[in-house]
Amino acid sequence: MSFKKSSSTTEKNKETWRKNLVQFQAPSRRDNVAIHEEPLSDRSRMPLKSHVMGRFKSLESIAKERKERVGLIAVELKALWRTTLNFLPVSDQAIRAKLESSCK
Repeated sequence: MSFKKSSSTTEKNKETWRKNLVQFQAPSRRDNVAIHEEPLSDRSRMPLKSHVMGRFKSLESIAKERKERVGLIAVELKALWRTTLNFLPVSDQAIRAKLESSCK
């Protein structure tokens, strides 16, 4: 003899599953990113990830290789970090690693 749930219980469970299904879907990777033409080193604050991604997209016309674009952005960020923000030095490898992970 099997245990059967009432129809109200199954409807409630169905609604719970329907609400939770949104969590199971893969999130969209990125929204539309605004293209930033100006170099990041001209900014007065640390850029947001969206600014870095916009600069990455704008460099597509100049540098075709992804590695080259990451290198150009790393140089701009290091210049901003050293001159404008006056923070402690950061290695090029650390900057490139962070850019590589965020530009995937």
